Amino acid sequence: MSTLHDLYKNLEQHKELSVGDNSNKFLDIAEQIVLQKDPSSIPILLKYFSDDGEFGDYSWVCESLMIDLEHYDSTIHVKALLENLPTLISNAPLWANDMFSRILNGETYKQIFIDNMHLAPKAALSTLFDIMEKESQHHQELIKELRDRLANHG
Repeated sequence: MSTLHDLYKNLEQHKELSVGDNSNKFLDIAEQIVLQKDPSSIPILLKYFSDDGEFGDYSWVCESLMIDLEHYDSTIHVKALLENLPTLISNAPLWANDMFSRILNGETYKQIFIDNMHLAPKAALSTLFDIMEKESQHHQELIKELRDRLANHG
């Protein structure tokens, strides 16, 4: 069995998704990483998300990776996304919207998000809420509540 370090190196070697069978190899390696259930892997996997460039052209790879990340314990998953929100918004604001929309669609995940909002910088949360207001209009009321909570408890 490969060590996480070996898997990370292998993942990096297959990040050029347009080359050969790299897109499938990338996802296979990412899945092996997720199966190890090491929370320190989440930020490493998140750095590959992008709204444009090669990963933007292979949105199905990011979609699969997003779903793979949901295999982590729900609390670990949500906390890691919040802790890495500035980077995620900087590299992939639309993927950040997708990830957090999925979180806010489930009661358990939503409560974990609310309980751990303090882990993300206020500015990053505010930017996320701005993005979500445009991209996820069905969350308008919830976003207003979250903004109020951020203003009153931050």
